[in-house]
Amino acid sequence: GEKRPIDDICAEEIANAAMYVLEKQLTLTRADLTREVAKCFGYTRTTPSMETSITEGIVLCKSRGMISISPENGKISLI
Repeated sequence: GEKRPIDDICAEEIANAAMYVLEKQLTLTRADLTREVAKCFGYTRTTPSMETSITEGIVLCKSRGMISISPENGKISLI
């Protein structure tokens, strides 16, 4: 298979990938979580467009109360 363009991956699917990564890692910085989520979709590097899409997935997780983002250091953790 070919990699899908990041714009073709919905926020829900990206949120699921973020949760998968956090279940394994427990706590990550936003940059590390972005990189790991990109890897889930077969990407080895992130682009500004990819960072925007992955941020939307992270925001979706946060709005659903699935993760917390530390105000002190910005680390993202499962709730």
